[in-house]
Amino acid sequence: MPLIALDPFDGLLALARHTPIPTLNSYIVISLLLTVGSAFYAKLTFTKDEACINETFRKTDPTSALIIPGHLQQFYYLLLHPTFGWVFINMFCAVLALIAKLATYATVGKLGVQESGLLRDRLCNFFLYKAVFLFGVLNSVVHEEVIAWVLWFALLASVAALQSIVAYKLKYLISSIPPRRVLFRIMGLAIILLIISFAFVSFAFTAFYLFSISIALFILADALKSLLRSIYVISKCALLLDIVTVYLSSINHTTLTYYLEFVHDLAIDFIDLLHYTHMLLYSQVVLSMACIVISMQLRSFYKSFIARIERHIKYKRICKHIDAHYQKATRIELNNLKDWCAVCWEQMDSARKLPCNHFFHEWCLRSWLEQDNSCPTCRLALPSLSNPAVTEGPREWSRAPVVQPFSHVFHFDGTRYARWLPSFSVELSHNVTPNFFQRNRLFFTF
Repeated sequence: MPLIALDPFDGLLALARHTPIPTLNSYIVISLLLTVGSAFYAKLTFTKDEACINETFRKTDPTSALIIPGHLQQFYYLLLHPTFGWVFINMFCAVLALIAKLATYATVGKLGVQESGLLRDRLCNFFLYKAVFLFGVLNSVVHEEVIAWVLWFALLASVAALQSIVAYKLKYLISSIPPRRVLFRIMGLAIILLIISFAFVSFAFTAFYLFSISIALFILADALKSLLRSIYVISKCALLLDIVTVYLSSINHTTLTYYLEFVHDLAIDFIDLLHYTHMLLYSQVVLSMACIVISMQLRSFYKSFIARIERHIKYKRICKHIDAHYQKATRIELNNLKDWCAVCWEQMDSARKLPCNHFFHEWCLRSWLEQDNSCPTCRLALPSLSNPAVTEGPREWSRAPVVQPFSHVFHFDGTRYARWLPSFSVELSHNVTPNFFQRNRLFFTF
């Protein structure tokens, strides 16, 4: 059955992706100019109407007006001002962005186009859902509450952006031997992010004494996700160190990475499930746009959670299948072997032997069999999980049929008939194989 993935913010993300937004350097310069201009104007305002401002502060909090110095009173007045407050909050976000950019440049260097686009999409998605949470779930209208939440979200976004960049870089470093200085720089940044995440969690537990239980749980969910991502990043860094490799030599590096990602994905999805369920109950399940968005996200996290468990079950079945059907290569066979693994193109210290006398790493073969039931080199059909029967020898093995995919495309141009009609295209692509109905995919392009 065709699977159509719906995202309530897909259109907004596409619009943000094609909108000519200023670069980060331009944003920082503009924010600096706005802050300097606002500070100069505020200084003139305090000089002219100092008595009026002090009187306003005394009416707001008479006790604090006698204790707090004048400069702090002025800063508090600016922070709560409907215009100056947002200017300084914007400057705070610009400073966080500058710190994140400097940390990224000092650690992994300049980001590529693909990395910048990925980071931009994730940040847009983060802020859109936090806006739904702030104005659709909490219904915050108090100026002080909105400022506090915006500052909290800015801190979370800066840490999450650095975690995403480091995790993306480690994804490519994990398959090669990175330079030691690069690895130590990434490890240093990961340790700093871990310390900041621990500070977030400690603040979240303190929030139980300062705010209501529901608000504290909202803060705790974000803090725990930040802590889990930091632990995940620093663990992947540790797996690349030679010291850890020596102590864990009996366990394969790829197996450790798999279980690390498995636990991380399950934990994040489980926290998101609880977090969005709490948001749905907190909003009292009122039919609104925010409720629809939360429900769709809840469905997405549930499907991701179940799919991850099913993938792990399939992974365990493949491991048992490999142990039962493909014997380990002996030391003599490995010494006589001149070829490298055809999947990862690395030398083989240990390998599994297929019936067609081709050798592969066990973890490479495991990843390959998740996608295809044929030999990566000669394309001979291998026994599948559903049909584990093995023939006597390689002569009786048949080559996997090569099927040419074909597709049907239908395009409808609505503007030819009426301006308000949309234009869309439907493409149905498939392969005529025994797994025909499992491989069909329906793509909608607008």
